[in-house]
Amino acid sequence: MNRWSSIQKCTNKFCAFLAQVESLHPSGATEQDKIEKAKLLYKEMEKSNFTMEHCWCLLRHQPKWQQHISTLGTRRRPQGEAAIDTMEENMEVFTERPLGKKTEKEKERKRKSMEDKESKISISLAKMTEDRATTMEERRHAALKADQR
Repeated sequence: MNRWSSIQKCTNKFCAFLAQVESLHPSGATEQDKIEKAKLLYKEMEKSNFTMEHCWCLLRHQPKWQQHISTLGTRRRPQGEAAIDTMEENMEVFTERPLGKKTEKEKERKRKSMEDKESKISISLAKMTEDRATTMEERRHAALKADQR
């Protein structure tokens, strides 16, 4: 967490260079070839190697990261930088993010509460139905005794 801003900055730049390479549509190039070209472009533009590849590999398919990258593509770029195509065209965007731990726990707690309430209601309903059947049976017996007299 302490290094997140530097990781995010480097990986954002790398993603931009990767998007630029992918927008060229190099024929016959594999995914690894595109990554290598993006690394070279990063080294050329930033004057240093891309050292966060292990972080990028972990982040690249995460929905939260995909959403973050899609918002970057819509922002205005500073002047003087290389023209970079929007990443929305090149990356699959997941609009639905996974639930957080707190939200997941709250949802589970509410579900259990509802199940508990439903079971209490069904028990009460069964008891009421049984009581009604007993009352109806008693009324029938009383009506039969009244008819027999």
